Amino acid sequence: MRMPRNNANGKLTFAEFAKRFISHARGVKSKGIHTVYDKFNDTARAYYGKQFNVVEATNALVDKGIIEGYITKGGMRIYLKGEMPQSGKTVESLLESMDLSL
Repeated sequence: MRMPRNNANGKLTFAEFAKRFISHARGVKSKGIHTVYDKFNDTARAYYGKQFNVVEATNALVDKGIIEGYITKGGMRIYLKGEMPQSGKTVESLLESMDLSL
């Protein structure tokens, strides 16, 4: 399967790198990976160069909706789009449980 390449340097785009890494590194019990504990950051720096800002690039992918993720202890958990577990909590339900309203 051919993956999109960045024409300037022949490497995968970071979006494709992230999707491929998540697909290959996740375990059976979880659809997501931890950016630090699963070596995502280290692997991205090895591939793109030590000066590559993995955190900024990953946040940009999440902001654009290309992947999903949330901050957690020691880093971030990231998922393919549509695979992140959803919390049953909403802003409204949290405010209501605190006896507050919008």
